[in-house]
Amino acid sequence: MPDQPVLVQCRGKYFHLRGDAKQIILLLQKSPATLPIIETALRIGQSRPEDTRRIPLVLERMSSLGLLDPQPGLGESAPKPAKSRETQLMLTLPLLRPHHLTWLTRPLSRIVAPGLLAALLPLLLLLHIWAWITILHPVVGSLGALSATVHKLSPMWFWLLALGNYGGLFLHELGHASACIRCGAKHGPIGLCLYWILPGFYTEVNEAWRLPSHKRLVVDCGGIFFSLICASAALLLYLLTSNTVFALLCAIYDVTVLINLVPFIRMDGYWMISDGLGIPNMMRANRELSQWLLLRVVGIPAAKPRILAISVWRKRTYFLYYFAFLLFTLNFIWQTCSWYLPQFEHISAAALAALRASVHDHALLAGAKNVFKLFLAALPAVGLFLYFGRAIKRSVGWAINVLAEQRS
Repeated sequence: MPDQPVLVQCRGKYFHLRGDAKQIILLLQKSPATLPIIETALRIGQSRPEDTRRIPLVLERMSSLGLLDPQPGLGESAPKPAKSRETQLMLTLPLLRPHHLTWLTRPLSRIVAPGLLAALLPLLLLLHIWAWITILHPVVGSLGALSATVHKLSPMWFWLLALGNYGGLFLHELGHASACIRCGAKHGPIGLCLYWILPGFYTEVNEAWRLPSHKRLVVDCGGIFFSLICASAALLLYLLTSNTVFALLCAIYDVTVLINLVPFIRMDGYWMISDGLGIPNMMRANRELSQWLLLRVVGIPAAKPRILAISVWRKRTYFLYYFAFLLFTLNFIWQTCSWYLPQFEHISAAALAALRASVHDHALLAGAKNVFKLFLAALPAVGLFLYFGRAIKRSVGWAINVLAEQRS
């Protein structure tokens, strides 16, 4: 019978498939078609536009469940490896290949068991909220004053703190790599990067796309889990020694967690929401929805974005995210223009003056500290230049395509 579902076994699980998903599986049984061919074949048989718009979402959902293998070249409908997707990594420098990390990732993968993550992650988050209010805030001050407090340290303690900070960032990425091993996926190299405007480390976890969404959530949470463990260790050392540097280090690790939880840039919090909602590329959905709304305002007809075809509860959740994303973007642009750009000139001039003074006094550690401060002050400017350059190039290309379609 045409409405009878088909039973499919995949990776030890069973799925009952109907409708478009059933047709895709039946087509694959006849021939190993690629996704663009399947999509075209299904669209030929569709009579209603709303059915046609639903097909890419069906393909994405099947890929997220592992029913379709998201391999390169299968078209825009399937989730792609991270290398072929848009990224906010402005600059990358691979340092350690996977075979260099096996001796670390395999034993550490035992720590990122899903049950352990589900139990400890919320507890650690609550612990550090409490620790910030009751222990850290009286010592390090507010978040806004943290940077100034760090730069007041002597050169020796400054460099020890910097070493602890970047060691923690490396362990954060090691958490993602270990979670990949735990979930049965391979990971790529770990290296240095300029992520948007933030210098740090990155891990290539393209193979995580082959995992079902609940296992991708484990990979998403692995880095934050390791950062919270580092923060807990620093907090314990502060309580044992009363050394302010350990309190500062704990605060920096907590800030790392806070930044990674921001869901409006492609960091851990973004991927948690993306995998939780089953929407593989929310940034692209944001852009397509914004472009469609803009075309509607100016009176240009355009096809509805694919995100409008998802289920009602996911659509409501996504729209809450989308409006918060717009507010975040507007605030970021405002803060960049009103605070960072004026401060950049002041910070650079002060760092250069301090560098000249340290060179004159032959203070090696102090000179290196001022060079590092100047480097950190300049990196966000480089990231902003590259990011806005990409955004302007993409926007101009889209506008040209719209105008060309209107003329034709």
